Amino acid sequence: MKKLTLFLIIIFCLFLFCCKTTGNNDNNDNNNGNGNNNDDGGNTPASAFTIDHNCTDISRIPDQWLGQARTQFRIHYAHTSHGEQIIVGLQRLSDSNPAAGLSSVRDSRYNFYHDYCRVPAGDDGLRMMDGQQMSDYCETYVTPDLYWESDSGLNITRSVLQHFDVNVT
Repeated sequence: MKKLTLFLIIIFCLFLFCCKTTGNNDNNDNNNGNGNNNDDGGNTPASAFTIDHNCTDISRIPDQWLGQARTQFRIHYAHTSHGEQIIVGLQRLSDSNPAAGLSSVRDSRYNFYHDYCRVPAGDDGLRMMDGQQMSDYCETYVTPDLYWESDSGLNITRSVLQHFDVNVT
């Protein structure tokens, strides 16, 4: 549970960092609006953030954060059908080339590997195991009772954590 909390905090921080602050001051990224850095080195926003459909500038996410996510996170993701949006979005980002702008060169900072009921190989991208492994069966439509809502679901999730190389669920 601590790893999930850490993961969610990191994702939230990424959104905070990459989205514009409220108001029209484009220089609020690392200062308090008057040109002076914040006492903490400029990492704390001086004003509130609006996080909505306008938050699309992924180039503002530091390469170091992307690198840490690619090398450190091995995600177990269990969801129902609407949860597929996360996977589709990550795959589209991985398949696109947002930084270079050239169709012949792929930006590896956004590499994403996804597989059903197993952790994909590779160390150069974010890796995600999709679904719950239940004995010899891979369930990809995971309702709350198969994940966290019932004792049986909790036991399935615990089994996944014990038998697969995942560190975020």
